[in-house]
Amino acid sequence: MRNTYLLSLTLLLVLSQGCLKDHSFPDPEQGLRVSGKVLLPTGSKIDVNTLFVNNGLEESKVTDQKYSIINPSSDFTFRFLLNANQNIIMMGYNYPEQNNYDISVRSTAIGLIMNVPSALSLTKEGKLKTINFLLSSPLLVNVEKEIEKVIFNKMDLFDITNKSLAKSVSILFTAASARISVESEVPVNTFRAGTELTLVNNARSHKTIVGIYKDGVRQKIEQENFLTIDEVEFVPASLSEIANSILQVPEIKEYKYEMKGEGKFELRYRTGRPGESFDNSDEAKDAFLKNVKYGVSKIGLLVLNYLPIDGCASLYGTIITNRVAFLINNYSNKNIDAADLVIDVLSSVFLNDEDVEELTKCLKLEQKEPGIKFLKNFGKMLRFVGLVNTVGSIGNATLFGFHWDFSISKMDKCYTIEKGVVKECDQITKDFVLSGGPSPSAEIGADDDFEIYLNSKIIFQNMDGVSNGSPALKFQAATGDTIRIVGYNTIPPCAIITPFYLHIDNKVQILTTGYPQNCSVATGVFFDKSFTIEL
Repeated sequence: MRNTYLLSLTLLLVLSQGCLKDHSFPDPEQGLRVSGKVLLPTGSKIDVNTLFVNNGLEESKVTDQKYSIINPSSDFTFRFLLNANQNIIMMGYNYPEQNNYDISVRSTAIGLIMNVPSALSLTKEGKLKTINFLLSSPLLVNVEKEIEKVIFNKMDLFDITNKSLAKSVSILFTAASARISVESEVPVNTFRAGTELTLVNNARSHKTIVGIYKDGVRQKIEQENFLTIDEVEFVPASLSEIANSILQVPEIKEYKYEMKGEGKFELRYRTGRPGESFDNSDEAKDAFLKNVKYGVSKIGLLVLNYLPIDGCASLYGTIITNRVAFLINNYSNKNIDAADLVIDVLSSVFLNDEDVEELTKCLKLEQKEPGIKFLKNFGKMLRFVGLVNTVGSIGNATLFGFHWDFSISKMDKCYTIEKGVVKECDQITKDFVLSGGPSPSAEIGADDDFEIYLNSKIIFQNMDGVSNGSPALKFQAATGDTIRIVGYNTIPPCAIITPFYLHIDNKVQILTTGYPQNCSVATGVFFDKSFTIEL
């Protein structure tokens, strides 16, 4: 199957608020201090002695090309090199068995890459493995050259107009990953034994909300309006493990529900993923809020682990909840992938003056100002990470986000109980026609290629690398089944896909109005949407 997805920067969000590391931060007067040099590239016109080093705990002025600063007791640490205008010039980065604290173009390249969410989430061994790969890759030199250009042009390292640096980072991540086969998956498996239903997460690292209705009335489940199927948490040891989906699946919780009495029972499964399938139902809204809060909070806690965060997790959770609730109307109906959404929301928190100052009050810092600057600069770095995803089309997602993007976001099941007999509803297959317009005979097509899936099984392919049309597709399906349409831009730069209309018995369901011609599209997937058959 040729449906591939380039997953170069896949973040696994596995930490819980109860799993924060126990830090022992040195007292500024008596604690461990480290020293290093600031090594600007030859030819730079920046006066090195006008710069400052900030790691959130302290800000140190560079003197005679050297600095000294309190060092957090973490295995992996980083710091920003700033000018008087708070522009980021370079970064320092340290890891176990590497005690050189010099800040250089190379430390900047390693620090940038190792502080993207995917690398932050790896085990200690996974981080070291990634660092060794980066240090041995000839592509690292290209990133270093782009960083030198930033310094020579006196730009901020994370200037979001700098697409050249973002592209070089994207290419390096691509080399560290692999192409994987991706199919839309049901988020929850449902099993029935008589009138008892067992719901099990289908090894997806996101939450799914299930509303259960009897004869149209939503049922309470342990005093709650919905049943929340929690995410499955994985522990990756390398980026390639995530990219190839060869993760060991832990024990998964089962959820039981007993259908009592006679009547019609409906189960409405929603993941809350933004896009055309977001139906504004209570289930979809609840799933959106919970999943975005989950994704954003986990990345932020990975960042805050560099700082003394004891007692701040609850406050951070409140800030995230408020921010996500405020943004739901802006995002829920947009076709935005999970990576962009999570990074956008998180960077908005760290770039918000009120949120950052509130968080800094909670942090046990001797000096508040360095912490404020540090968090805001991290917000700038996150925003740049979003640019890397946009420029490189590299799937800069978390494993959570990757699963969220490729899980069927809207799924319904139905059972009837009559005279003690349980039957599934609407499971009779019918003859459908999928065409490119209001007429059942309108051709379907794309520039260049496209595939059509029915419930994760491919039912049509046009993968000839040529812009052309195909006859309307006839197939059998049932109400509630899912159709997924994937468009590929094989020969850039132009891409287009026709509308798709579903026809049966003079009834029409418009799945999508298509993708208008765009002649600035990178190679790869440019259209990927799933739809539930409602006819």
